[in-house]
Amino acid sequence: LQATPSGVDLDEVRGHILAAPDVAAVHDLHAWTLTSGMNVVSAHVVMAPGADPSRVLDQLCDCLTDDFDMEHSTIQLESFDRRRSERLTHP
Repeated sequence: LQATPSGVDLDEVRGHILAAPDVAAVHDLHAWTLTSGMNVVSAHVVMAPGADPSRVLDQLCDCLTDDFDMEHSTIQLESFDRRRSERLTHP
């Protein structure tokens, strides 16, 4: 495992995620490269109130694949009201 994929800036990835429509926040963002060379990303994404989860997920996956060559992602979508409980576990 490589800590961060070559040439990938996690701050830039975070910025792209936050710029996606209906995304309110992102935390627990991690990216790495498997020994096979596959770039992988995982993140918890807080959606804006009223967001369509399928649309948010599709947009994020497209962005990560197209802009960062991360074709395998694990995105945990969280509702906006969950932010309070997340702050308690992730100060």
